[in-house]
Amino acid sequence: NGDPVLPSSFAYAWVRNGQSEFASPYGYLIDYVKGGTALQDGTVTNLDSAIVADDSAMTLKVTLEAPQADFPAIVSHPFFGPLPEKEVSKLKDQNDWGSGIMIGNGPFKMDAAANDQQVVLVRNDSWAGNVSGDTRAVLDKLVFKISQSQDSAYTDFEAGNTQSASIPSGQFTAATETYKNTTSQPQLGSYHFDFGFTDPQLGGVDNTLLRQAISLAIDRDEINQKVYEGFRTTSTGITPNGIPGFEPGLCKFCTFDPTAAKALITQWKEAGGQLTGPITLDFNTDSGNEPVVAIIQQNLKAVGIDSELNGISEKYFGTMAEGGCHFCRAGWYADYPTYGNFMFDLYSTASVGGNNMGSFSDPVFDDLVNTAQSEPDSAKRSQLYRDAETYLLNDSTGTVPINWYNGDQVYADNVVGYTQPPLGIIAWENVGIKPS
Repeated sequence: NGDPVLPSSFAYAWVRNGQSEFASPYGYLIDYVKGGTALQDGTVTNLDSAIVADDSAMTLKVTLEAPQADFPAIVSHPFFGPLPEKEVSKLKDQNDWGSGIMIGNGPFKMDAAANDQQVVLVRNDSWAGNVSGDTRAVLDKLVFKISQSQDSAYTDFEAGNTQSASIPSGQFTAATETYKNTTSQPQLGSYHFDFGFTDPQLGGVDNTLLRQAISLAIDRDEINQKVYEGFRTTSTGITPNGIPGFEPGLCKFCTFDPTAAKALITQWKEAGGQLTGPITLDFNTDSGNEPVVAIIQQNLKAVGIDSELNGISEKYFGTMAEGGCHFCRAGWYADYPTYGNFMFDLYSTASVGGNNMGSFSDPVFDDLVNTAQSEPDSAKRSQLYRDAETYLLNDSTGTVPINWYNGDQVYADNVVGYTQPPLGIIAWENVGIKPS
């Protein structure tokens, strides 16, 4: 809106975003700041002594709860962006998400939004620029069309109604042969399935052998070839290549071995394990997951495990995070390029109810991750995270890696500057249209 972005804009935003009444799924990020946990649980209402803004000196001084070597990366997350206190404070109901207050400090600003139709952004002429020195968005306007599915969005693209789209399953080969695309660009993202640790059939220590068997029973290469036509990378862990500290092959239950899976099921049954009915495969519909869960269902049937599909069209991730996960489809693009963003954010006890889809909670894992977060030596920190991931995958087996993402966008011939960086977010300020 043209108002200056000041240190106090950040201080106000951080505290507001971390307050318990707003229940932000990323609220746990304020825990890094001294007193943040108390803010999260409602014990305190401000962090005045930990976050000190000086608008005259243009400084923001932050005291952390504990040493956190990755904080410079973490603070780049949108959770830590600024908010205009003057505008937000006008709201009578601070939870009024339909208020229409959409004031940011990026290259574009909101022009119009129609539910289930489209979102229109126009250039923000007061944008201060980015770290690359860009101070003006190339395009005057961006229109984001809202589609009911990946398939319908892609059909719109093929018809010339839009100028970019995601590639749906079954279309990768044809799309890359026909259109400009981003499929050669590796992404810092993981496609995986989490186990619900409160699920009586799959959760808990007593069902570890069953979870390991399920992981061995899944043919990841079949999924990659049949669904993604080889355009994704079969994963051997959750954390992808490109994250500092990455090491391939951490998961010893990620190879396709139905014979070993059957042997583990036998051991599990001999120890008293018993399935009282089909296990449930949860997934979000209209996002290309249907052929994936169909293959997994067949794989499990081949080792003697019956399953039923539970497709959810609305509020899927919230439903899973709130305890609805059985064996649930999950996925993650890095918010910032750190190992902790995959381990702490997805599987720590602190992230239960947020991004921890299966409510995984294990004191051994938590201890490794918490120690890693405060370790200043990068090599030691990476090893602690690898130890935590190895424990997650092999000892506790709280998740089943499937593949790592690569770029999945197509765009029209007259579009320039369209790239899909490792964090997956298109730099829209650099996208332009060739003159006709």
